[in-house]
Amino acid sequence: LVQEPKNLKDKYNRTLAYAYLSDGICINEMMIENGYAKPYNKFFCSELSNYQNLANQARKNRKGLYKIIKKF
Repeated sequence: LVQEPKNLKDKYNRTLAYAYLSDGICINEMMIENGYAKPYNKFFCSELSNYQNLANQARKNRKGLYKIIKKF
């Protein structure tokens, strides 16, 4: 796990982090890219613009949850 220095926890005390597999793939990015997660902009995230672009592409290409719903 890799955390942003000023955003370690959310208001529910959940850990905010980038999760990586042993091969270096970022799970956060993979889930957003495949339409199973969306970026949240209430906390600083250095990858936010990248995640927003990936989410827009997933929605446009009807990947993951976007196959069955338009917005989540």
